[in-house]
Amino acid sequence: MRADIVIIGGGSTGASIAHSLAKNNAGRIVLLEKSRIASGMTALSGAIVRLHYSVPTLVSLALTSWKILKDMEVNVGGPSGFKGCGVITAVGERDLQKLESNVSIQRQVGVNTGIVTPEELKDLQPGVDVEGISAAAFEPDSGYADPQLTTQSFAKKAVELGCEIRENTEIVGFELRDGSISKIKTNTEPIEASKIVNASGIWSNQIFGKIGAALPIMLSKMDVAYIKRTPQANAEHVFMDLQYGFVTKPESATRIQFGSLSPKAMSKSVPAPEMLLGDMDEISPIAENIIRRFPALAHEELFSNYAGLYDVTPDWNPIIGCSAKIKNLYHAVGMSGHGFKLSPSIGMIMSEILLKGKCSFIPDDFFAEGRFESGNESKPTYGFGVLS
Repeated sequence: MRADIVIIGGGSTGASIAHSLAKNNAGRIVLLEKSRIASGMTALSGAIVRLHYSVPTLVSLALTSWKILKDMEVNVGGPSGFKGCGVITAVGERDLQKLESNVSIQRQVGVNTGIVTPEELKDLQPGVDVEGISAAAFEPDSGYADPQLTTQSFAKKAVELGCEIRENTEIVGFELRDGSISKIKTNTEPIEASKIVNASGIWSNQIFGKIGAALPIMLSKMDVAYIKRTPQANAEHVFMDLQYGFVTKPESATRIQFGSLSPKAMSKSVPAPEMLLGDMDEISPIAENIIRRFPALAHEELFSNYAGLYDVTPDWNPIIGCSAKIKNLYHAVGMSGHGFKLSPSIGMIMSEILLKGKCSFIPDDFFAEGRFESGNESKPTYGFGVLS
């Protein structure tokens, strides 16, 4: 068969790209997913929708994505499960000036955010011990969504607009001609396409490395667990603690999801993309810091831990745009933990690049794969890559 554009990967990134292309009448679009839509790392995402970034371009993209996700039934035609619980980013003295600068940038872009004192934080988040906290940023309108529901909504609408989605379809190889991919070999049938989009996430180098299109991506393990939520520790908001290096999310009325923000923990690489078991040895130190911050949780039991993977670039920002090695290949990978929250914007970016040759609302080469060689990569403000 032949298509105009083939998208490889059915997570939130691939589904958003498919939706945006179909919405813009991009021709015959086929999305290939080796398992089921939203079954990979998207399914394991914490799906936190925050706007706390330090670079105006990223703040703007996050704001655009938030606007789509919070009213997704209107904007796309299906639910996202968004809950506007509010997001807190707490810092110590070391990061206070950075927080103030970042909040100023965000407010200039149009984000509803502000700085609260430790005493105000105690009213905002009852049960919190503010030791070591100098200030916090509070985004009352941010929160979290349902990653699978969101991705299914993008995919369903893309199909309604003419996109074809093929699940259980695995890439087994490629044929090259004159520096381009002439044929995609799958476990069902070969496919020819004018343009190919790599939205395969942690499997990117496994799939494209064999044809010389490997990218500077490290796979980083992220351990996640849950702890019982108590009335005494009213964890109503998403809480990002840069002093103790953790993030919590009010998963439900009865439990809190948590994970690490520690640069050391998140810099540990794994050699190959595979599903991993959660490691209580990694979880326990995070839990100890959460209990320091929320003492009422001291006697609650940890349960249901798991592990996911981030596809991490050297500057913890995505690689989006045309491949430097294969003429008709385009990348949308290396999400570095930002993928879900930025997925609506990434779909729009890729649609413009594929249909117009460049994107009108981001700086040229901002996400280009060659930025690492040219020294144009972004620098994380806090030293926490996932909080670029």
